[in-house]
Amino acid sequence: MSTVQKGAIAIRNSGLDPDSALSRFFRDQDWTVKTGIGGIFNALALALFCVNPLLFPVSVCLLAMVQGYALRTLRAYIKDESGPMPPWNDWFDLFVSGMSWIAIMVLFGFFLMTFSMGCMIGGILAQSSKSMDPNFVLWAGCTMAGIKLIGAWLAFFLAVLMANFAAEESMPAGFAYFKVLKRMLLAPGDFLCAWMIGVGLQLMFFILPCITIIGIFLLPTSMFTAQILSAIIMAQAWRSASPVDSDRATDAEPGADK
Repeated sequence: MSTVQKGAIAIRNSGLDPDSALSRFFRDQDWTVKTGIGGIFNALALALFCVNPLLFPVSVCLLAMVQGYALRTLRAYIKDESGPMPPWNDWFDLFVSGMSWIAIMVLFGFFLMTFSMGCMIGGILAQSSKSMDPNFVLWAGCTMAGIKLIGAWLAFFLAVLMANFAAEESMPAGFAYFKVLKRMLLAPGDFLCAWMIGVGLQLMFFILPCITIIGIFLLPTSMFTAQILSAIIMAQAWRSASPVDSDRATDAEPGADK
């Protein structure tokens, strides 16, 4: 095998298969217990905030536990897609991981908010004296459309970045933007489909419980279930775009370096 072939990068041909990902989730005998625990954390976080907004920090800590478990699920299915859901243990690790990811999401949210406010303030200063100008309406419409597109892109990018953050288990992995972009280019269709399926699942698991009064009480659990299912599908997309060093193949060939 030549030197060029040794340095080549191959892409795993597993592809994205949401059906198999979802079937593995429901084959776990304890999936109802594990999703129920996440639902309890979501319900407690919402209830505490509604009772007293001053308890918002406690609610954030509870949501950090939920995010931490989602990260642990991502990590587990990236390493072994046929394994069961991870257990709820090592609570401090869940808290630290979840709080770290929340901090990263807040940073992205601050960027989007700053950009939006900058566009609005610029429009007010530029067009305050002629707000009835038709060009102002066109500018405002294009600006709002641009903000929505940027928001959608950030949501998509954050979903993929979360997989990298979970896989490497380090804070710098949450800022490895160029690495994640390169990974996305290896299988853009898989990542886009995984993200869209995740969004669809979360919408479905939000709308369906709201149809009935009893279902509303199950909303925290259903939303957590949708989050975990989305994480499992994104983990499959991450694996499908996993670069495999061909040196593994050359190791099995005696005399390949000769």
